[in-house]
Amino acid sequence: INKSLTLKGDRATITTDAGYNIAIEVTQREVQIRDLTFNKVDQTDRFNIVVLINGSFCVVENCEFIGNGSTVGEYGKGTTTPNNLKVINCTFKNYEYCLKTATSKNLIVSSCYFTGGIDPTYAAANYGNSSMGDGIKMSLDLNDDDQSSGTAYTGLIGASITDCVFEDMNRDGIDLYYRGSNINVSSCIFRGSVNKALDIKVIYSSTGTSIPDTRQTRCVSVTNNQFIDLVPINYAIDVITTTDGTITIDENNSSQAVVIDAN
Repeated sequence: INKSLTLKGDRATITTDAGYNIAIEVTQREVQIRDLTFNKVDQTDRFNIVVLINGSFCVVENCEFIGNGSTVGEYGKGTTTPNNLKVINCTFKNYEYCLKTATSKNLIVSSCYFTGGIDPTYAAANYGNSSMGDGIKMSLDLNDDDQSSGTAYTGLIGASITDCVFEDMNRDGIDLYYRGSNINVSSCIFRGSVNKALDIKVIYSSTGTSIPDTRQTRCVSVTNNQFIDLVPINYAIDVITTTDGTITIDENNSSQAVVIDAN
């Protein structure tokens, strides 16, 4: 879609067959996608994105996403920064990353339902990990940042996630990974996640290259949420500073990056 318009489906279904990477790609600002069902049948590429947003001030509302793989992706490379995306009243079922964001500003996710992930048996046989399924993957992981080509992502700046339900996710409800700032999660329900309901990586790197203020997730507010029936031995909220012990950080500064209140 390269023009500003409203695509209204009246509950019509778009099915992506094997080999299709993107059902809809948006390259223009002020595009609205409403009342559509997306059914992804191909499990062979878990990084497939069904709806790719590269335009600002876009809206995805009253849509249902069913299948295996990433669902809605908001990306920006080079001079492209897709700002002010709204995802409202949508249902996401059985994707590795239901909603995945990268370089963007002012993301709003409201009144959405997230559940499931990639089938555990299939995931274990093909990827060596049976627990694959995040509701929202915010900021990119290191594998997606193509540093070899000089492509750099600035991360997610400003996000509001409110009144959403994350139920029986195969991994995390929300994963704040790699870098991002000014993120608010409020009035949501997290029920039964296999791994962590909310995974906040304040300073994180698998290679020892995290940089405070540059590659860092910071300024996160978690308020008025409910955490119910979580899987034993796992966490409602996990704030991680490093996974490999090779990074020296200022503990005082990192601890001030997250506010958790009234949950």
